[in-house]
Amino acid sequence: MAIGKTHLDMLDFVRREISLKSAWPLNTLCLSVPDILVSTQDLGARYSNISAVLTRSDTDQILTYHGLGSSFGVILDTRSFFEHLGLSPTFIDVKRHRGYEQLVDLNEHFPERYNRSYDLVLDSGTLEHCFNVGVAFRNMCDAVRLGGFLITTAPISMVNHGFYNFCPTLYVDGLTDNGFEIVFLGIASKNQVIRLEPSSWLSRMNPPTESVLHCLAKRVDSKEFTWPTQTKYKGLL
Repeated sequence: MAIGKTHLDMLDFVRREISLKSAWPLNTLCLSVPDILVSTQDLGARYSNISAVLTRSDTDQILTYHGLGSSFGVILDTRSFFEHLGLSPTFIDVKRHRGYEQLVDLNEHFPERYNRSYDLVLDSGTLEHCFNVGVAFRNMCDAVRLGGFLITTAPISMVNHGFYNFCPTLYVDGLTDNGFEIVFLGIASKNQVIRLEPSSWLSRMNPPTESVLHCLAKRVDSKEFTWPTQTKYKGLL
């Protein structure tokens, strides 16, 4: 799980939108602790006083794990970075890898305290690793308050990266059937991001290999979650 430049673009959009209507910091739920895979040089060009953010003591191991060279620089501490941006992050995982995660198994239904509690829910690549993916998807949606946002990323063409590859129709039907509107949907491959227009969201496509699907959505209705039906079959019901 990692944060790249496209995540920052979506995150900055959310920060601008919510700052007009809500007090800071933004209550944020993160599905695992993502590594910040944007160089400090690029972060410094985007955000002020980035040198105040704590760095990871295991930078070398993280760079090796992600196949990055030492020229990348240091890896920032995720919690410190998010707090620097005005977020109040809660991290959940099945194990405390960093020591500050709350122990939650996304394969099981969320404890009630998480429901409708967050301005922002961030999944930078966790759901595809949850075998009970429908329940994990529902948990992710249920955590977003009315007027809040969801940022989620999953592979669309990565064989054996996780249990699943996701299709655009999963986000379109799964989210719009459950009170969300899609703000952005795009495919990223080899540092190129292609924005998908609404006219193509439900069309068959052949994405490049090793691509991921990014989605930014806003909760506009507080309706209870229902299991979605794929659009092309709704007319048969």
